[in-house]
Amino acid sequence: MSHRCRPGLLLLEILVIVVSAIYGLFVGAIPGLTATMAAALLIPFTFFMDPVPALVSEKHTPSPCPAPAHVSALLMVRSR
Repeated sequence: MSHRCRPGLLLLEILVIVVSAIYGLFVGAIPGLTATMAAALLIPFTFFMDPVPALVSEKHTPSPCPAPAHVSALLMVRSR
């Protein structure tokens, strides 16, 4: 049983984590955009969210960003 105040909040947080991680993955795959830029682009959307999911999304957005940047750098080196 969850220790949360509202039932279903844990499910919402998991959904927000998955969506923000996918968003961070796509933003990180674009050359020139960084994890900081991904978090900055997400801030206007968090104004309309509850505080807990907004903080969860801001925390988990930059986590997958460095990995795709290495992939695009490898593809640029291989294309020469």
